[in-house]
Amino acid sequence: MKIKRIYLVAGALAVVILILAVFFFSKKPGNTADLKAKNDRRRVVSGFDDPSRELRELALNAQVPYADVLSDFKMWARYPQDSRPLGREDVDVLNFNKIELPYMAMPIIEDGKPKEPVHSCVLQPDAHTVYENEQLEIHLRCHENNSGKFVFVDVKAVKLTRTAGNAIFDVPVPDVRKNDKTPVSIVFTFKPRPQDWGDMELAVDFVIPGEKGSFVHRQKVHFFSSPEAPAKFTGKFHERIENGSLIISTEVNARKLGTYRIEANLVTEEGTPVAHARVDTRLSGGSQWVDLLFFGKIFRDSGLAGPYRLAALHGVQQNLPINPDDLSGPPEQVAKLLAQVEQTEPIKRSITPWLGSYRTEPYPLKTFSDAEYDSEFKRERIAELEKLAAGK
Repeated sequence: MKIKRIYLVAGALAVVILILAVFFFSKKPGNTADLKAKNDRRRVVSGFDDPSRELRELALNAQVPYADVLSDFKMWARYPQDSRPLGREDVDVLNFNKIELPYMAMPIIEDGKPKEPVHSCVLQPDAHTVYENEQLEIHLRCHENNSGKFVFVDVKAVKLTRTAGNAIFDVPVPDVRKNDKTPVSIVFTFKPRPQDWGDMELAVDFVIPGEKGSFVHRQKVHFFSSPEAPAKFTGKFHERIENGSLIISTEVNARKLGTYRIEANLVTEEGTPVAHARVDTRLSGGSQWVDLLFFGKIFRDSGLAGPYRLAALHGVQQNLPINPDDLSGPPEQVAKLLAQVEQTEPIKRSITPWLGSYRTEPYPLKTFSDAEYDSEFKRERIAELEKLAAGK
């Protein structure tokens, strides 16, 4: 929605204040650069991925000094790869199950010529994955660009397809209804059948009332359908302090044996983000415990004492039809290999996220170790980068 500029209606005084503020901040050199550097640093610190992993590519890019790569790696490697600090900026981790999509201006063609768009629309799923025994709502919302007023559209055609392996299948059209609550929308409701696994694409053709020529617009959106849960979180937990770090164990009842990735966030009782953790583990059938490590130095660096709450507990079963190690080869080789694979099962199966909240003991900060993470890999990588930075 386009927000009306307040200083146009707030009077001359507000205009003067705004201009002075812009002038003042524009005089401070490096504000934009400082903010970008802060955001880049945040991404390095919180990210799971080693920022120095692609050494060969970095060597080919003369604009990236190895001294900077070394500095980034040392900053990132203060914590284990799978136990990272969490901040409010990490919205993709905090809101792990939804991707907010932008409104797109809807083009208008009159007499064969493009005109200034009058409306903007978005086709927004409530989540990027639909789970077993659940349904997904997808909202088509449109508003006037000038007034911001939301309007109903006239749906002309709906098509839903599923991509599984190298094949594309038609899927029954979702139920369609009008939502009268602000912001008004057209709602498409999808509940997967057992065979509806894979990447889904919803395409909607529609007309916006009031536009000349009744121009037909189209919007598409993708989501993932996982109608068979391979495991279930039981809601049972226990915790312990080990080597100055907090380990929270969650009980998982696995229906299917295989390799799983389990993830969760840790926040304060007031909801301030603290840390997130993940673990890759092999699960056999039945109930078993999975440990999530929240590294001690994260608590010390954040200055946030317990108790904490476990939130956003979720996971997937990795069900690749080939050995994961084969995916690390050259792109052409990987593409050729994947083309030869017949995929008869989902490439992943999602565990329905646990929506409850587990509260830890009230740990003071001195409970946790302030030591940086150390490993043979870390020492070897630092030595390698130091040589490269020195031009050796």
